[in-house]
Amino acid sequence: MTLYTSISVSWGGVGNPPVSRSVDEEDRRSFFATLTPAGHRRPREARPTHNEVIRTNLTRRLTASQLASLGAVWETILES
Repeated sequence: MTLYTSISVSWGGVGNPPVSRSVDEEDRRSFFATLTPAGHRRPREARPTHNEVIRTNLTRRLTASQLASLGAVWETILES
């Protein structure tokens, strides 16, 4: 199964695919994958659910001090 086939299977293969595929004209053995408007929408649509899962399973379980420490860790990571 190719990557494109696995993407097609994951969205059901019908209607608004999240990715379009085009042949690389300079090297016809390879393809370019580009997010379609549907592909750009998916993360925005998933964000509320993602945020709630993070709140439920992580941030609501931490104290204010632990959240501050976690924030400091992320700042260090993002500065790298």
